[in-house]
Formats: sequence, structure tokens, C-alpha cells
Amino acid sequence: MNNSKTLLTVTAIMLALVGVGWLVAPELFYSSFFGWTPNGNLLFMARRYAAYVLGLTVIVWMARSAANTQARRAVMMGTFVTVGLTGLTSLYGVLSNTIGPLGWGAAVPELLLAVWFAYALFVKPEARAD
Repeated sequence: MNNSKTLLTVTAIMLALVGVGWLVAPELFYSSFFGWTPNGNLLFMARRYAAYVLGLTVIVWMARSAANTQARRAVMMGTFVTVGLTGLTSLYGVLSNTIGPLGWGAAVPELLLAVWFAYALFVKPEARAD
């Protein structure tokens, strides 16, 4: 399996777990990672977030076996920006004590994925198919 296919597969699995978790059990995610007791507004926003994460999951999963074309690289770049910004936001939340220390459980995997995407896109990119 090539580097980017492995990366996209791992990312899709992680996104699926996060998306299903936020959709099905947002109370658990809020209390576990952030130490918050959510109200109706937060539960609604968590489920909206889950819809976007699950949509990205499908895009990433479908792109993992595609040839390394401009479209596939666009999916990878968009996912890199998404996991990178999410990871930085989670890191800020932990360091500013906005979220509890269990927020590291979100920040670290997100940032590791972002580093892996940066490596696959910029350091050792695969040969282009187009």
C-alpha cells in the first residue's frame, strides 16, 4: 500500500469514529474531551459537525484508491487543512484551559494526521498520474 493510500485509509477510519461519536453520543464526547455538560444548542451543533465529518469521511474513503491526480491531491490538501486547523484549535483549547486535559486525546491524533499529510503532500509526494 502506498503512503497516501495508507494515510487516507487511516484518516477515513478516524473521521468515521469521530463523526459517528458526535452524531450518536455528543454528550459523552463533550464530557470526556472537554469536561462540559452540553445543553440543547451544543448537542445540535455537535450533530451538525458530525454531518460534515461524516461527509468528509466518504470523500476521503472514496479518494484513497484513486490515481494520484489533481482531484485526489485537492482532496488531500483540503483534508490537510481541515485536520491541521482542527488540531491547532484543539491544542489551543487544551493550552488555554478552555477544554479539559482529555482534550489532548483529540489534539494529538489531529496534529499527527496533519504532520503525516504535510509529509505526503510536500516532503515526499507521490508521482503524479496526470
